[in-house]
Amino acid sequence: MFLVELIYASRADGITGAQMTTIVEEARVANRKRFITGALHFQSGVVIQCLEGEREVVNALYNNIVRDARHKDPVVLAFEQIDCRTFERWNMGYVREGLISPDLYLKYAIGGKFDPFSMRGESAVAFARKLALSLATSGPEIH
Repeated sequence: MFLVELIYASRADGITGAQMTTIVEEARVANRKRFITGALHFQSGVVIQCLEGEREVVNALYNNIVRDARHKDPVVLAFEQIDCRTFERWNMGYVREGLISPDLYLKYAIGGKFDPFSMRGESAVAFARKLALSLATSGPEIH
């Protein structure tokens, strides 16, 4: 068994914050059963999500995400084998829209706007680590 981390971005045009909250709640239940951990950030109709778990399980979940009509233009930003989980306390941490400092976007994205599609793999991983720090100080969901 290999433990991996997959970070992807997708467009979720038309999804509201309330709908995303419901999606996250459903993901938490499903991820708990699969021993998947991770976090999601939703901003301006764009999602960046980090998934951690057994390689085959994470790959199967990502294949489901690609087939899900709510996700447009999914792209893998980073995929690597890991020794330990960053999000071990969260089946799905959720950082809501508008709660990330614009300075963080400036640091990790081109143009200072939330655009994970412009992030290099290393930047996506670093951004995910910052999400983990935010969750560690605020709990599984930042309001």
